[in-house]
Amino acid sequence: MPKVSFKYDYKKDAWSWVLIAKGEQNKWGVDWRKEVDFIPQHLLNKILKNSYKKAEDLVTKYIASNPKKNIYQLTIKEQLKATENIWKKIEKEYFERLAKITQKPIF
Repeated sequence: MPKVSFKYDYKKDAWSWVLIAKGEQNKWGVDWRKEVDFIPQHLLNKILKNSYKKAEDLVTKYIASNPKKNIYQLTIKEQLKATENIWKKIEKEYFERLAKITQKPIF
């Protein structure tokens, strides 16, 4: 049976912040620009002024050096644990249904 892993990645989180700040996620039908309140204004200004790559680097450094990082890590760890527990309850049925829908074996 396939294995699904849940993890947190600073770089992916930074990528998401930059997309939200620059308004790129509108293409998925949601105006994420209304959701930038969690990004400090000084960082938001830097994101908007820089290229995607530079902005992602700035956000990655910000997240990694945040004084509340330890608290965030504990919260994320607990959320990952909860997600894994929920997934365990449905994963077998999910892959069985996926194989049936695609008419292909799932490895």
